[in-house]
Amino acid sequence: MELLESITEQMEDRLFADIGYSREKLNTDLQYIKEWLKKQHHLPPSRLKEKDTFLKMFITGCKGDLDIVKHKLDAYYTFRAHSNLYQCRDPLDHSYNIAKQYFYFCAVPKIDDNMLVRVIMFSLADSDSTKFDLLAYCRKIISFGELRLRMDQVCVRDFIIINCKGSSIGHIIKLKPFLLRDMARLGQEIMPLRYMKAVFINTPSVVEIAINRLIKPLLKKKLKERIIITSGDYEELYQYLDRSCLPGDYGGDYPTLKELSDRWHELESEHRDWYINDLSEQTDETKRLQNNDTMINQFAGFKASFKNLLLN
Repeated sequence: MELLESITEQMEDRLFADIGYSREKLNTDLQYIKEWLKKQHHLPPSRLKEKDTFLKMFITGCKGDLDIVKHKLDAYYTFRAHSNLYQCRDPLDHSYNIAKQYFYFCAVPKIDDNMLVRVIMFSLADSDSTKFDLLAYCRKIISFGELRLRMDQVCVRDFIIINCKGSSIGHIIKLKPFLLRDMARLGQEIMPLRYMKAVFINTPSVVEIAINRLIKPLLKKKLKERIIITSGDYEELYQYLDRSCLPGDYGGDYPTLKELSDRWHELESEHRDWYINDLSEQTDETKRLQNNDTMINQFAGFKASFKNLLLN
C-alpha cells in the first residue's frame, strides 16, 4: 500500500478549475521559480536540489500567485534559524522516539474524491500527561510535513482530524505559547497548505476552553471559522467525509491509525541523512540580495503570556 495514493489527472483538472489555474501555466511558473531560486544566494544550497513536486506544492498552494510563492519559499528556509522547532532534525533522536510511542499522526493514503481533500490525523497514544512533550510532538509534525510536501504533486485541501481522547488539564498546563505561536505561523504564513476543516473529536470541556483561548487567537479569521469542536467520537466525521478515507479503527478501509503512523515514522528514519544535512541548512543573511528585514522581523518575539491568554 502506498503511503499516499497518487493524484489523478482528473483530480488535477478539478483542482486547477477550482483555483483558476492551468497545467500549462503551472509548468511555466515552475521554470520561473527555479530560475528565481538560483539567484537567491542567501537561501541554503539545498534549495537547488528540490524536486518539482515540492515547488508545485508551493505554486498550487498559493494559487499561482508568484509573489506569495517567493515570500513563502523564503520564509520556509529563513524560519529554521528563528524557532527552536528546528534545533534537532534527527528522526532517530531520543525525543523523537519518545514522541513515536505517545503520539500518532498520518496522512490517510486516499484522497476524498468528492471534496478533493487529503485527511490528516493526530491523536494521543497515551493519556499520561507526564509523558506529554509538546516540542517533540511539534517536531514530529514538521518532519512529517517535510515528506508530505515532496510526495503530493499538487496542493489539494487538507481535512485535519485531532482526536482529543485522553487529553486533560495536565496536558494543557504543559502547552507553551511560543510553540503554539510558531506552529500557527508555520501552518498559516509559511507552509503552502489549503485547509478545508479542522475537526477536534472526543474533546473534554477543559480542552475546548484551551482551544478557544490559546489556539484560536493565533489563527486568521478564515481558519477560525473552519474549526469544529465536538465531544463526539469518530462517527461525527461521517457527516463530512467518506468513511472509506479513514483508518480501520475509525470505521474506514485502511490499516489502523497506529499502523499508518508507524509507516510514516519508518519513512522518516529512512531519510535520516536528508533531515540532518539538507533540512538543517540555514540562510546566510549576508548574501541576501537586498537589505530587507521584513522576513526576519516577522519572526520576532511573542508578547502575550500564557497567563494572559488564559484570562482573556
